[in-house]
Amino acid sequence: MTLSRLREALAQCATLLGPDRVCTGSTELAQANAATFMTEAVAPAILKPANRAHVAHCLRVANQYRVPVYPVSTGKNWGYGSAVAPQSGCMLLSLAGLDRIVDFDALAGRVRLEPGVTFQQLSTFLRDRSASFQPPYTGSGACTSVIGNIMERGIGKGLYEDMAAHVHACEALLANGETLTTKQDASGPHLFGLLPQSNLAVVVEITLQLEPAPQLSQLITFPIPGGIDALAQAIGPLHDTTMRGAPRSQLAFLNDYRIATQIERFPHGTLDPTAALPREWMRACLEPWHGAQWIGACTLWADDADELAWRRNAFGKALDARGLIPRLELPIDKPQLELDDDGLRCAYWRKTFPMPSNPDPDRDRCGVIWIAPVVPIGAPHLSTLIALLETTTLTHGFEPALALRSGHTGSLRLILGLFFDRDQTGADARALQCHAALQAVLHTAQIPRYRCSLLDHASNESDRGVRSAMAALKAHFDPHGILAPQRYCAP
Repeated sequence: MTLSRLREALAQCATLLGPDRVCTGSTELAQANAATFMTEAVAPAILKPANRAHVAHCLRVANQYRVPVYPVSTGKNWGYGSAVAPQSGCMLLSLAGLDRIVDFDALAGRVRLEPGVTFQQLSTFLRDRSASFQPPYTGSGACTSVIGNIMERGIGKGLYEDMAAHVHACEALLANGETLTTKQDASGPHLFGLLPQSNLAVVVEITLQLEPAPQLSQLITFPIPGGIDALAQAIGPLHDTTMRGAPRSQLAFLNDYRIATQIERFPHGTLDPTAALPREWMRACLEPWHGAQWIGACTLWADDADELAWRRNAFGKALDARGLIPRLELPIDKPQLELDDDGLRCAYWRKTFPMPSNPDPDRDRCGVIWIAPVVPIGAPHLSTLIALLETTTLTHGFEPALALRSGHTGSLRLILGLFFDRDQTGADARALQCHAALQAVLHTAQIPRYRCSLLDHASNESDRGVRSAMAALKAHFDPHGILAPQRYCAP
């Protein structure tokens, strides 16, 4: 790409969209080029389409002038790269202005929405209509994009463990501006599976299948004495029990550091900020769970007290068989959630100020890197892998905030967070060194990831046949390679 082609493309986009929808100002670009870890790529401009026709215009112009574009929804992919492109020179294609909830079928429980629609917006929409469906939500914050989470194959919470599995239909634009439509109940291949975590097209609308709202929910937490080995032995039997109650049961395991980063703040002024907290401090912090290094959490949903009691008793028997003692929380009536940003507290763990009422980890220079490997339930040497991840992180001076999510499949998703303060001298460099060391651990153990950040190279984990097939698809859908080059699929 040459500078002259970029200027011509921006001028044509300004004519088609309006000059106020093409941003080249230094302040806004600096914000868009910032992430929660050190990056190098710089975007020269931000395109802000207001509708699908605008998006098609942008793509046709980019295709004509061979200028790469990097589509983002709300740009809040915190911990994975935010809105930063994989390489310099990409025009950011911000879809935040496409924020309509297009249609809602209250009988079928399906809602059509655009990429700029946030979890909070959808939740408010359903609540205002007294809809009998549970709104999806996630730990990434209420102001993040529903479609953005789906396209990155993010993990939902509640009844939406696998957000992408709830997609009923999708409309996307190819690099030449043409429309690709997929529907789950139509005959032929379901092409939507090609779009998440790929750079084949720009999704402009999704029809989401909602889950009926349960009437009751209950959280059960339980300490797992005995450390990592006891954890590894408990996962299989407890997963089997929750699978039998799926999707109205959800199981997770969190280590002491992960819980501490969520409910406490780093003790600045007491301990060395360049070193990881010792586990002795953790034991005092987690007294309600008897100082255990690992804590399990199971959430149950039901439509009446009898169903909840049945689910609770079934899980209680599984705990009894492992010698684990539950701590029951009071049941919650009508868990139609009021969304909040509590899931972002961990991003402020190392900051010298508490999380503000309007959190923005990019703006506040929070350091966050998520590492997301996946292993089969019952994987051999699981305890060895977890011990290596924890030890490697501690060696680099960070708390290994680790959670294990047992979904409704046979896989166990590990989520390791590195939290640091980007305003602390040297923290960025140390975090990248720690990330590289952790990636080496996963590479040696041949452990894949279910989600990648800008620091990762997803194509390296695919086998030769997958890489060949994706290259052929990329050549067909995007022959000039203008869509998010180097993100997931080559080029």
